Amino acid sequence: MSRQPILRRASLVTASLAGILLASCGESAEPISSSKVANESTDAAVTPASNPAPAKPAPKKGKGKGKGNRVDPAEFGKITAPVSQPAPEGIELPPNDPILGPVLVIEGQIIPHDVIRREVCRGPAGNSAAELEKLSMIMTQEINRRVEQGASPSDFVITDDEIQATIEMNAEALKEQFPEGEIEMRHLLPAGVHGVADQVHLTELFMKVFLPPGPADELPPITITALQQADQGKQLLEALRTEREAEAEGEDLSGNSMFRQIIIQTLREYLVSSSDIDDGDDLPVDVLMRVNGQDMLTATIWNRVKDFVSDVEVRQAKQWLANMKLLEAEMGSNWLTLAEADAKFEEYAAPYRESMFSVENVALMVKRYPNVSAFRKFRRAYDSYQQKIADELNPEDLRRFAEARTKQLIGQAVVDVDVILLSAYDFHEKQWIEDGWEKAAERADEVFRQLVEEKVPWDEVLERFSDFYDIPTGKDFVAQQLPAKSKGRFRALTRNTLMQQLQESEYLQFLNGQTIADYIFFGLKEGNVSAPIRGPHGYYICRLLRKQPAPQKVDLEDEQLIVMAEQDYTLLNLAEYCLELRNEKQVYGIE
Repeated sequence: MSRQPILRRASLVTASLAGILLASCGESAEPISSSKVANESTDAAVTPASNPAPAKPAPKKGKGKGKGNRVDPAEFGKITAPVSQPAPEGIELPPNDPILGPVLVIEGQIIPHDVIRREVCRGPAGNSAAELEKLSMIMTQEINRRVEQGASPSDFVITDDEIQATIEMNAEALKEQFPEGEIEMRHLLPAGVHGVADQVHLTELFMKVFLPPGPADELPPITITALQQADQGKQLLEALRTEREAEAEGEDLSGNSMFRQIIIQTLREYLVSSSDIDDGDDLPVDVLMRVNGQDMLTATIWNRVKDFVSDVEVRQAKQWLANMKLLEAEMGSNWLTLAEADAKFEEYAAPYRESMFSVENVALMVKRYPNVSAFRKFRRAYDSYQQKIADELNPEDLRRFAEARTKQLIGQAVVDVDVILLSAYDFHEKQWIEDGWEKAAERADEVFRQLVEEKVPWDEVLERFSDFYDIPTGKDFVAQQLPAKSKGRFRALTRNTLMQQLQESEYLQFLNGQTIADYIFFGLKEGNVSAPIRGPHGYYICRLLRKQPAPQKVDLEDEQLIVMAEQDYTLLNLAEYCLELRNEKQVYGIE
């Protein structure tokens, strides 16, 4: 086989691998943009963050209780410190787990390690592996169905030689793109997914089961049904038919990776949506989810990811459990029943069915929830809280809120800001550095000392110490479409785009109560330098160079603005309310 066909085949397989993994796991190779998403103030964030709090904060009692009508911009940018609480007295606690640490205790109720372990597997640490296992289970069930109908099991065998050949072809293709070896196949896997051979096997099997070679009209019935039922399904099928004809004639299709990912994502969404998936909290704790009646055990996913679980993912799982437990207790009669929450979610999802983005895409790729189930649970909390604070959501107060905050978001106010990141995370290898947080905190203190005491020029310190990472760019690799971070020199960015660049999200705002982006936009004064702030991947020192108010005229009488202000107000207050509840109630075990 000549070099060019090998590279073309490798490019197609690499695109398929990335398409299946990224579509399954909610990781986006490039930013999503749409007028609907960009204009929704509460649908603003893209990607994940950790716990924004000053490196050495003084404990601060929250005002809480869902009141406030916060219209002072300084309030939007405040950083409330999480309060560390001692172990409860009079309760015998089990020993600490070597990975999960202490159990979680909420108002005297022990949340055992088994529950925390399952939540970690549902969260960012385990969700990628869980979603791929779910897809594998659905594929196996489809294969078994076809075998029962007369297909030969040998039709679905992927040999070790085939896997190795694919790995070698992809390695050669990536070497062509990245001559210095900056990107290897393992770098294409989402964080938390490990084992190139296993993922190549899954990818090759997916293609063999659902997208085997040959004319488009001869594809398996389930594939044709999935595409027909998709938005613009007729156009998708026609485009696939054209591509298959071109492929049969030997045309180079390596540039069609985006179309291929759309096809794969459409298939995956159909397979999942047409399956009976149960991942509710009422399942036995040793069951992570039930797929068409078949159990996926928590232990299966935990054993795959436990060696890569850090304190960050454990904290997030405990924050999520605490938020949900406390909110349900505090909401009282305002806490929606499952039926009421489902009805509200369908009302929320309806407009997306007429747009180019599905609710799933928005939940995973824009808001960065680990899975759609988590997003549905969040929406239940959001709608319940909105019902609780209904008297605050009056037009007069919302217009004052919009004047102070929301119009800056939708009117495209921008900032020029430098941010020094002292990272606890190895972005290239997608893993936390051993003792990374302690080392990052020490470096942050040293950098801040150099800036304040030694008066070392800011630009010199930023260039020497900032760990912001730009993905290497190949000849036609998708990373070329990503805006460069330039060591943390961010220019003319809206708040939403800045959140993306700092890898913050709505999901992590709900867990943490605030964002560094809001602190920069509403809490930091021009020319000032912040103390180190703990954030998504380490400690951040920010210097606001310039803030330019929204250039667009925003009509405060516009009904749509009031709707956006209501969304913005609810999310902002809900996130802070959760943090205040955790600070005020007896919550132990979140380290």
